[in-house]
Amino acid sequence: MKKILSLKILLIVLTFFISTLLLYLEKRNGSSFFFFRHTFYLPILVAGLGLGFLPGIFLGILSAFSFSPILMLEIEKNGVSFLAIEYLVTLIMFFLLGGIAGALSQRGKDTKRFYKSLYDIEKTINSDNGIDM
Repeated sequence: MKKILSLKILLIVLTFFISTLLLYLEKRNGSSFFFFRHTFYLPILVAGLGLGFLPGIFLGILSAFSFSPILMLEIEKNGVSFLAIEYLVTLIMFFLLGGIAGALSQRGKDTKRFYKSLYDIEKTINSDNGIDM
């Protein structure tokens, strides 16, 4: 179990840093569209689905902080343009994606726990000893 958790964390950290590197290499080459900003969705999803609500939100915030200098440069250069609004929507999507993925993961874990307890109750009732009333 700890090995799987450490692999998830390693995957999250690795994909986050690769996404950040690709984004800033794209900025350095003079691109203005930043296709690689969408690569931040992968570590956010893995954190939310694999680790829960708080890690998903945390990585969404961390991704937003990594992308926000590009947004600020765009606003400084061109004012509040369509591209700046698009970047702002991307930042909001980072938060929402982390929160929704984490909430879905938590809901799935709670449902699994509920059905396991129902199964245990049924197994106890159907055993040879039964339940004393």
